[in-house]
Amino acid sequence: MKFSRFFRSNKQKAVADPLVCQKTYLRLFQLKRAHRLMWLRAEGDSNLYQTVILHVDTEEPFILVDEPFPVDGVLEGLIGKDVTLTFNEDGLQQEMRCQLLGRASDSDSSLYQLSYPESVGAKQRRDMYRLPVESTNHVRINANSLSHWVPEDDGSVVAPVVLDISVSGMRWAVPGNRQLDVHAGKILTALDVLVVGCGEFRVDFDVSHSQWVSSLDSAQSDHTIVGGSFVGLGVKQKQQLERYITLIQRQQCREKRDDRLLAA
Repeated sequence: MKFSRFFRSNKQKAVADPLVCQKTYLRLFQLKRAHRLMWLRAEGDSNLYQTVILHVDTEEPFILVDEPFPVDGVLEGLIGKDVTLTFNEDGLQQEMRCQLLGRASDSDSSLYQLSYPESVGAKQRRDMYRLPVESTNHVRINANSLSHWVPEDDGSVVAPVVLDISVSGMRWAVPGNRQLDVHAGKILTALDVLVVGCGEFRVDFDVSHSQWVSSLDSAQSDHTIVGGSFVGLGVKQKQQLERYITLIQRQQCREKRDDRLLAA
């Protein structure tokens, strides 16, 4: 089926390196012909969607992908953001990074246009282990240092809960829908983070994503999960944090091993 005449964008055509486009086109065409199932994740959205490539355009250029599943309408608000497509091939996980250009030229279309990726290659594994935080007493964010970024109408202080932490960043949660206050690309300055054994350190925090989680359980409140990376963390603090994470990781491994032995 010819998609190009139906979904040609009316926007100004992108200028791209012909050699890069040729190599990338051949790779993308192989993926399209193989109907390779892909997982799509957009910047600012922690949800994971399934899709396939339907058309690879050589003139503008762009990729046309099927309506991402599940359908939740979130992507409509992320036009212009970067997206990552991952897929399995020959036992290896591959990835490519594109930009979400928008829906196909028909506004009622369920298909989306993505920019050409710069490359398609093996997925880079995260080199920083993220340690799940099992106790709020071990790792916490000083609520007063966060109050400027997550203000409350009544002047009260929001108590964040750290979910996991690595040498490069962390994830945390705050009550309510705070995506307008804390969103991808925002820098939260001067956060005071306390880690048992490392003391308290002040650091800026670069938000990579935030997601509102609506609770169906009346006993639990809605909350927003925020993830990102540390900015300006000193060498000494990094070394202390790395030692702490390694220590707790080994301790957790021993506990799991002991539990398996007891259960045997």
